Amino acid sequence: MPMDSSPPTLARRVDGRGGAAIPTARLGESGGRRYRRGIDGVRAWAVLAVLVYHLDETWLPGGFLGVDVFFVISGYLITDQLHGLFSERRTIPLRTFWVRRARRLIPAVSVVVVVATAAATVIRPTLVSDIGGELLAAATFTSNWWNIVSGMSYFAGFGEPSLFLHLWSLAVEEQFYLVWPVLFVVMRVTCSRSLCAVLAGAGALASLAAMIVLYEPGVDASRVYYGTDTHAFGLLVGAALALSMPSAWVRTMVPVRRRALDTAGLVGAASLVVMVAVLDGASPFLYSGGFGLVTVAAGAVVIGAVADGGWFARTLAARPLRWIGLRSYGIYLWHMPVIVLLHAAVPAMSPLVFAATATSISFAAAALSYRWVEDPIRRHGFRGTLVRFTEYPRSLPSSSGRGVAVAVAVAATTVFTAAAGIVFAPPADDLQSQIAAGQSAARAPQTPSVTPTSPPAGIPLRAETPGPPGSGVTAIGDSVMAAAGRELRERLPGADVDVEIGRQMWDLPDLIAQLRDTGRLGKVVVIALGTNGEFDESALDAALRTIGSSRRVIIMNVSVPRPWQDAVNAALRAAQRRWPNTVIVDWKVATQGVPEVFWEDDTHPRSPTGTGLYVDLLTRAIEQQSR
Repeated sequence: MPMDSSPPTLARRVDGRGGAAIPTARLGESGGRRYRRGIDGVRAWAVLAVLVYHLDETWLPGGFLGVDVFFVISGYLITDQLHGLFSERRTIPLRTFWVRRARRLIPAVSVVVVVATAAATVIRPTLVSDIGGELLAAATFTSNWWNIVSGMSYFAGFGEPSLFLHLWSLAVEEQFYLVWPVLFVVMRVTCSRSLCAVLAGAGALASLAAMIVLYEPGVDASRVYYGTDTHAFGLLVGAALALSMPSAWVRTMVPVRRRALDTAGLVGAASLVVMVAVLDGASPFLYSGGFGLVTVAAGAVVIGAVADGGWFARTLAARPLRWIGLRSYGIYLWHMPVIVLLHAAVPAMSPLVFAATATSISFAAAALSYRWVEDPIRRHGFRGTLVRFTEYPRSLPSSSGRGVAVAVAVAATTVFTAAAGIVFAPPADDLQSQIAAGQSAARAPQTPSVTPTSPPAGIPLRAETPGPPGSGVTAIGDSVMAAAGRELRERLPGADVDVEIGRQMWDLPDLIAQLRDTGRLGKVVVIALGTNGEFDESALDAALRTIGSSRRVIIMNVSVPRPWQDAVNAALRAAQRRWPNTVIVDWKVATQGVPEVFWEDDTHPRSPTGTGLYVDLLTRAIEQQSR
């Protein structure tokens, strides 16, 4: 059906102030469905949780669960709209629906991508090196699958940060918006509403089961976290709730039932507060069904918020929460690029000042986006907004007109800078080149020892001919060791060096077992991990148990300006106390006050000063442990 032939109620319902992407603008309703102020309060809570998590995950370890709250909100509101349309018209104008979704999502995210890319080009050009794949994924709403294919971990917590890592959730939602309306129409034509609710619930269980089955304990969980197949259950739970308890039905509830929804909302909110405070991205509980509990709790909160006659919904409808909720889509889009760019521009800022600055910039950018991009296009469409902006300068006095001209010039310059940054960005900065060269050198075959470590049985022992430096040493590290890989290979040509960018401590037990089984585990084992995040001490203990007490173990601690630095170093010291055959090389203390040790990220050693110091410390420790 052509869009201009749709009645006004249809246009308002589909476009309305409704639940779209992570997070999005309000649900505007007509005909019996009204705007629910409480939903904006839920959005505000969720986006603040995500923001705090990305500012410093130690402040709110489970703040990323706010995304799952958004999934439930979107699943409920979109399905509630579809249900209302189908109930009245027995069909759904899919083209109109998708155009309205595009109006909601595309303008704001396009502005963020252009401005962030331009800013990165000026602040740190390497942030846009090889960014073409990410931009294509953002444009096609496939960022979650791009992150999976490119190995971009959500939880590794270190490495050259991505400006658009968070767009994975927007991609999951948009894929849902493309597929779900079609499935909804097919189901409603052939099934009752209650059966459709059951089918949506079954789909949610299937998605959760896929997460449980595909999750591998001790392995980075990004695959099951990003995947649409393994993380669509929140959207489908919201859909099932909308079919079983549509907003029109909730609004006509008797007071006793409404009070029950208030209680359910309160219990759900309390459960979410506990989970975001105590769980983290490495919690096996989450991937073994815990995400299902998060989703159920979020569903209870959403239903309580929809029952806007109750005290729970009125509490969530407080004016500050509503202000944040209305702009939550923009806050979500802007906060990640702001954090990455601010850290690149001012890396030495104190955590609290950094958090306050990043939050202020994100809120200001979101407010401007809502005022000048999202709301005008929502009200007038792409063409109508363009016409109004074109005609607007003519109605202003000449002095104001000059201001508009300046704004247009700034916008054009921003677009040009972003395009130039993409086209002319260096393929890799010197740090990336150093890491790549070091990784290649480290992986080169070590110079073999001229004498076997154990003579064959029955042959008298003779004085051994000394092997090359590093013989009998196995060194295991991440990108920090890789950055010093060339110098490490030159100084210790006989060592077996195994480095991997992004390696975590939880990778160590399996790697140690593999090295032992293939005869590559030396008499001295160097472990230099922890740069990429905290770890469960049981992983290190398991690796040390496999290494055994007959070998000497050298553990290099970390120097990384991230929240987990002290926790990682404390865990390493605790392991040393438990395992008497281990020693700590204090890289953190050794680098304090030494100029030109690190690159701009204050983590990877710069050649030659930093890498020389790194290898000197390691070589001395190996010599001491080899005596």
